[in-house]
Amino acid sequence: MPQTNLLSCSTKELKIAYEVSGPAGARPLVLMHGWPDDIRCWDKTIERLGDQHFRIYAPYLRGSGPTRFLDDTTMRSGAIAALTLDLSQFLDVLDLRDVVLAGYD
Repeated sequence: MPQTNLLSCSTKELKIAYEVSGPAGARPLVLMHGWPDDIRCWDKTIERLGDQHFRIYAPYLRGSGPTRFLDDTTMRSGAIAALTLDLSQFLDVLDLRDVVLAGYD
């Protein structure tokens, strides 16, 4: 399995934990897990892809793993609108462009 690193970034509402693997200059691939899973569901996919073609980002969604809300008063919601906002802010904070996105639920 390719070497992964656990990192985090802060958006307006969350401290998002994510794993990253692959060469730094490669095209970004963001893997979004479904509920109630976490990023471990992508392990075999990441293994098969190796670290040849993509810089792979696997963020823990709100309510999963080490991802945390920054404010106790933020509404806890798993609605698609909230998850879409989280993804948008994640991409912005990391300045990811021309992203390949994979997800399921």
